[in-house]
Amino acid sequence: MNKNSQAILEKVSLVVVATRTVSPLRDTHEGGQVGSRISKVLQSCFDPTALRPFGRMKQESRRLCSSFGTRIESLGAFAIPLESTDRLLEELGRIDTEWQERRDELADAIEFQVKDWAMKNPAERDAILALAPSRDDVIESTRFFFTSFRLRASDVEDNGGLEQDLTGLAGQALYEFSVALRDASVHKIVGTDFTKGVFEVLSRLARKAESLAFLGPSIAEVASVLTSTVAMLPADGTLNAAHAIMVRSIIDQMLEPRKLAASGFLSLRANMNAAAVNAVAPTQAPVREAVEPSRAAAFAW
Repeated sequence: MNKNSQAILEKVSLVVVATRTVSPLRDTHEGGQVGSRISKVLQSCFDPTALRPFGRMKQESRRLCSSFGTRIESLGAFAIPLESTDRLLEELGRIDTEWQERRDELADAIEFQVKDWAMKNPAERDAILALAPSRDDVIESTRFFFTSFRLRASDVEDNGGLEQDLTGLAGQALYEFSVALRDASVHKIVGTDFTKGVFEVLSRLARKAESLAFLGPSIAEVASVLTSTVAMLPADGTLNAAHAIMVRSIIDQMLEPRKLAASGFLSLRANMNAAAVNAVAPTQAPVREAVEPSRAAAFAW
């Protein structure tokens, strides 16, 4: 493992989050009888809306991990800077508490629905009670799990896959920045009509980039550009024309992570000029500096 990959492992904790929710087919003791009459009867014991909070909590936990660090695909874990790990685990603990409360409520509700449905279908009563999950089954099948650990390079026997992922973490982080902007629908904003929400998104990405700056110069540059940009913007989200053009240019460049990794940000003056041109003629692509081979090679994904 190269020195850069070793240095990354020394600076991060690895956080894994996994979830499982009870299923009306998988957890009904019915075996392969999917589609049978009993299967359809048993599904009536499950309220789909009762499972929605678990989907929300699952998504929230993934977003949290992504906001604190970046994902290492080969490990199925998030690389979290050491100084941020405790805060992330505290937030995940909060989700875990809600998950357990919701799980217990779900188990009680399903137990009641099973008994109620069995009473309404006396001909199928024994089969329903035998096949439907018990309260303990629901609790066992509805789990939220998270853990953190450290990995020492000296303990790793790697055929190159992990090293490749570690080498490409800067590119992965740039990609995640673009995903965060798209998830916030920033790419749908027309012209320079920005709101306070954009300020909050950029602030969040600036904090993430700052904590991950050790991954490489491209991330350090994102941290510097976003931090200085956010410092110039009014906190109430009211932007003047110059600010709006600058923000538009920065966002447009961050939405193209491969180009950003290869060339970096345009200079501030070129940044403003290109954004002004694009605001009038969005089909014209800004002229970029020559690609630096070392930056392009670091973008491994």
